Amino acid sequence: MKIFGLISLLFAVLIGAILLTIRQNPFLVRFIPYGELPDGYSWVLREGPDFDVYYAEKSDDETAGMGLYLGNMSSLFFDESEDISVDDLPQEKGRLLSRGITWLIEDEINIQGYPFFRETQFEYYHGAGFLYTEVHIWVYAADQEALDGLLVSLQGLRLKPMASIWEILAHRIHWLEFLR
Repeated sequence: MKIFGLISLLFAVLIGAILLTIRQNPFLVRFIPYGELPDGYSWVLREGPDFDVYYAEKSDDETAGMGLYLGNMSSLFFDESEDISVDDLPQEKGRLLSRGITWLIEDEINIQGYPFFRETQFEYYHGAGFLYTEVHIWVYAADQEALDGLLVSLQGLRLKPMASIWEILAHRIHWLEFLR
């Protein structure tokens, strides 16, 4: 009887450790963006080995959109090798994920070739039980009005964790179906 109790205790500790690891391991816990997007836009996931990149574009218009990187090794698109540092770029204040941020304004110097381009990156901490993840967000458009609409919609952006093992398994199974 004592052996059964000891085995049960060890099993409970093992399950608890696994669940705690899943909640705190950014490689397993994925975040899903939600919030209102402009009409016709929807998030599309492109999953990497240890990061996720979401894109929001209209299916019939590639002149405006946004991207969202969630992982541990984000980097700006801006290349400082052109004798211009990030500090030399024009900047504007904004608000994302309930925090103040600074957008880099790269309208004339972005390597993607869009007339209007903004990007920012920062560390995001979802709350107790989660490690931080790095966030890189970029927004692009062919005109100022479209860019402003996208920036306003991003103010309502939220991230929802896939915290349960069932959601993680469903996400992984869906990803495997995509490979076929």
